[in-house]
Amino acid sequence: MKSIGLGLLGIGAMGCVIYPMGYIPTSLYFITEMGAGVTWGVLIGLVVVGGVLAYMGMKSDKAEAEKNNPA
Repeated sequence: MKSIGLGLLGIGAMGCVIYPMGYIPTSLYFITEMGAGVTWGVLIGLVVVGGVLAYMGMKSDKAEAEKNNPA
């Protein structure tokens, strides 16, 4: 879950940085046809969802490590 979250977070963050310069990741090019508002919404949504998934994945990894090593 952590790796999926980090991937989404990376794509969203990269898109937020390069979209004002007129570029967009090729996997998200179709959203530019719907307008700037939708594009920004999707990019920011990817950052938020990716961040939440990465956080939850890191938290579950930590909890599992503590469960396996109760020192």
